[in-house]
Amino acid sequence: MNSRSIFFTLISLATAISISTTSVYADFIENSYIVTFKKPTEMEDPLIYPPDKTNQGQVPFGEHSSGQSKEQLAAQLELDGQVLSIYDTINAAHIQMTPDEAHRLSLDKRVLRVEQDRVVTPNSPAINPSFEESSIANKYPTYQDGTLIIPLVNTSEQSGAFQDVTLQLTEQGEWRLLDFKMSGTPPLENPHVETVELIITESFPVQVFLKVNGMFIDGCTTMGKVSQRLIENRFEITMFVENHVKQPENACTTEVIKFEKIIPLSVYGQSAGTYEYTLGDVISFGIDGPYINTFTGTFELAQDNILPPGTN
Repeated sequence: MNSRSIFFTLISLATAISISTTSVYADFIENSYIVTFKKPTEMEDPLIYPPDKTNQGQVPFGEHSSGQSKEQLAAQLELDGQVLSIYDTINAAHIQMTPDEAHRLSLDKRVLRVEQDRVVTPNSPAINPSFEESSIANKYPTYQDGTLIIPLVNTSEQSGAFQDVTLQLTEQGEWRLLDFKMSGTPPLENPHVETVELIITESFPVQVFLKVNGMFIDGCTTMGKVSQRLIENRFEITMFVENHVKQPENACTTEVIKFEKIIPLSVYGQSAGTYEYTLGDVISFGIDGPYINTFTGTFELAQDNILPPGTN
């Protein structure tokens, strides 16, 4: 795709978008959050105990294999809300609490991130907002003082093909393209991924996570955006890393840094059936060296994954 085609693709998209300050929160599940804690090795007194491998597979996923109770965790967090499930394998918990309490937890030094559950509609953004990560303005299209910023733009070929698209509305009522990032060109890069693990909760509504383990190959690379879309019964996930070096390459450290990324799939509201997931365009290492890889898998929803009307 040449620069002229890119320009008209983005301009056409911008003219079709209407910004609503009320639509951003319309699809969130009220008072329902996934809280991921820092790794036990990073804390003297971990909130979630390490999994007991001898009991794994013997207790439901939402119960801790070590026997740690939900009430005990709630007490440690000094919650007014309720711990619904403990996910020891991903060091996280499903908590019912108010937004004020969620914000308080997001400031807790023991907490890695707080993400709100959301109902998926065809026009919903792909990524849950996180108090710990960047602001909501970096997750959803924003419009202020004549400037429109679109964090992620999909094409038919790739999810998240364009990022941080910035357009300016002129006095003549036309859109002028100011800036954008394009997949496959600096600073966006393919992540190095070692393993992808599918995790499905046994609570209802079912929650599905991808636990992605990989590495940054130098000190200039950080985690970028994650794009997700559902085409028929296939979740297409694309991860990006960003290289922020603004100096010669020898200014970067060569230290390999491991990362773990938990990606919640947007399964709430989906119908019963078999679903596929793909995490593509990642770099893996084989006998002959690095190669472009795609991780795939399937899972099944035994029933429509939505609470009946009137259910709290």
